[in-house]
Amino acid sequence: MNNDTLVTSIIKSTRRVRDQYDAAISRAAHKCGITRPEADVLLFLYNNPTLNTARDIVYYRGFSKAYVSKAVDPLIRQGMIDMTTDRRRQLLSISGGAEIAEKLRTAQAAFLSALTEGIPQSELDCFMAVNEAMCKNAERIGE
Repeated sequence: MNNDTLVTSIIKSTRRVRDQYDAAISRAAHKCGITRPEADVLLFLYNNPTLNTARDIVYYRGFSKAYVSKAVDPLIRQGMIDMTTDRRRQLLSISGGAEIAEKLRTAQAAFLSALTEGIPQSELDCFMAVNEAMCKNAERIGE
């Protein structure tokens, strides 16, 4: 495979997986009666309880500040998450939204299961190792 074909393949496959993931989470959010941004914030907090600030969500998920703010405010108003202040930081935690967060996490797990169906664990391990190495190389390139 030449370099042009490899780059195109990587970009297309990454985009295809991302599009399908977005669609799956959007469907789950709709079933739960919340917006996609709200679902993204709930899932992040549920999956990463120690990364509990809006800044963490922006940094680790790559969302804009406006996207996160658009989700946090209604989640607080609806009682799904709480915000407490710790010195200068505003900490977010799931409160009344735990049941919805679990439904979203179930949809996320179902997506992953369908995505990896029929792929032996050894190949998934290899893929993860290669993917991690490529991510490290990408970070190095950006320096």
